[in-house]
Amino acid sequence: MGTVRVLAPPARPETAFERDIIDPTRRYDQGFLLRRDVGRAALPLLDSAMARLAGRRFMNIAHIFDHDTATVFVDAVGHTTEEANAPIVAALMPPVMAALAMAPAQHRH
Repeated sequence: MGTVRVLAPPARPETAFERDIIDPTRRYDQGFLLRRDVGRAALPLLDSAMARLAGRRFMNIAHIFDHDTATVFVDAVGHTTEEANAPIVAALMPPVMAALAMAPAQHRH
């Protein structure tokens, strides 16, 4: 399977916890802020860029939490809570299982 990236899309309303992750009065490492901002800016370009590099092996699941009202992100970069694992796995399993079913069987001698 290819690369998977989960980012907080701008269309998704943030929970109070997620909103408070970045405290505007706190000083943050510029590298952290740059990674966050680049990741968010890259989101609209991700599908076309990855289609050229990985074809159908890339799955953009960035929008699986668009309608989820629970806290799923623990930082501004896009790391998720333990509770978010189940929806992520549910989104990934069907294509992974289909790819495995199509893969040639490997025999060990």
